[in-house]
Amino acid sequence: MSVYFHWYDGFIGAMLYWLLGIMMYLPYGLLFYYIINRFLRVREKWWARLALTVTGTFSASMIIYIADAFNILALFPFFAAALWKCTSSSRSARASMIILMYPMIMAFNAVMDNNTLSFHDEAWSYPLFHIGCRLLFWGLLALLARRFIPELEGDGRPILSARQWLLLDLLALTPVAAVFVLVIYPSYQRMSDAEVNLFRIAAMFILPVVVLSSLGLLYAVTVLSRHEALRRQETMWGMQALYYRNLEQEQTQVRRLRHDMANHLQALSGLMGEPDKARAYLDSLVEMPGLTVSRRFCDNSTVNAVLASKAALMEEKAIHGDIAVALPSSLPLSDTDLCALFANALDNAIEACERLEEPGERLIRVRARADRGFLMAQITNRMDRASPASLETTKADKAHHGYGLSILRELTERAGGTFAIEQRPGTFELIVTIPI
Repeated sequence: MSVYFHWYDGFIGAMLYWLLGIMMYLPYGLLFYYIINRFLRVREKWWARLALTVTGTFSASMIIYIADAFNILALFPFFAAALWKCTSSSRSARASMIILMYPMIMAFNAVMDNNTLSFHDEAWSYPLFHIGCRLLFWGLLALLARRFIPELEGDGRPILSARQWLLLDLLALTPVAAVFVLVIYPSYQRMSDAEVNLFRIAAMFILPVVVLSSLGLLYAVTVLSRHEALRRQETMWGMQALYYRNLEQEQTQVRRLRHDMANHLQALSGLMGEPDKARAYLDSLVEMPGLTVSRRFCDNSTVNAVLASKAALMEEKAIHGDIAVALPSSLPLSDTDLCALFANALDNAIEACERLEEPGERLIRVRARADRGFLMAQITNRMDRASPASLETTKADKAHHGYGLSILRELTERAGGTFAIEQRPGTFELIVTIPI
């Protein structure tokens, strides 16, 4: 019986100690969840939020010692799986955030744990210092995320293309290599305590730089996102300006037609005795620009501006446009995303049709509607040959072109939609479906 109570008392004490530890480390997880939610779209499921919070709690409190490879390697699969499965941003964004965040967290933990070994003999000073520094770090990181990622564009997360995320991944390779080499390498080389201590001293100089580099890369995400948003906004403004300029020209032509209407009526009165000439004169009046109906493709002003400007460009290049769009005036997508969606798709279609030698074969068909909770867009164009597998631009200036399809793919993935391409002999079809 005494043995039983001894076990019972030990179990209760262990459970209380464990719960106390969870309560002390839980703020790390909550701050981690907040930061990830500023960069990536977290799935609206309770298990996703719980998994990210638990992952953040374990990651931020994980003990990382130089020459101890187990913790840093064992935690990585769970960390990567949590960010990948619990968020719904684009694949490029999720992969990049894993590569950017994990080395920074492990480097900070290694600095804290290897720099506070001398405190272990002091029962109270080490835990207070340990917890306080981590709370300060994560609190400052959350404040920086709140400061530099304002919820302005779309859902408030960074807007980057797949190529921009890839560039950040390449820049992050140095911090990744530094952390894993400094922590793992000594554990497999059977080094002496003195040699491991040298590694530990070197790590105290290198790992703080890794943390700063990772913070710089996270800041680069916000800077590149602002530039991308400004570029899309500039494109949208340009199309809207062109649309309103066309409207102004049509109104000017209408005023001129009204001013000359009396003269036209007198001319028709004089031709009443010659029906053929009168009909020809009426036909010429009907074809005058002032009598054409202003282009209005749908109720959404942003999409209408894009379609109007691209329709004018298609007429200029002798491309027949078959446009049937039914979109409401208000959509949950941002104006920049709507502009990027239709502008990039039509730019690619126009570029393909320009290569056709026969003007009669140049055709672009646009279908789009909002129905049953989805925005569905289908853009079909004729082409002279199958596009290459890379779908690269054929323009000479490849440095400033060829981003259209990658932007569309990133946009649809970020919005939780689907992006599909179908190529048939002489035809290219793009289908985008986005939940709204």
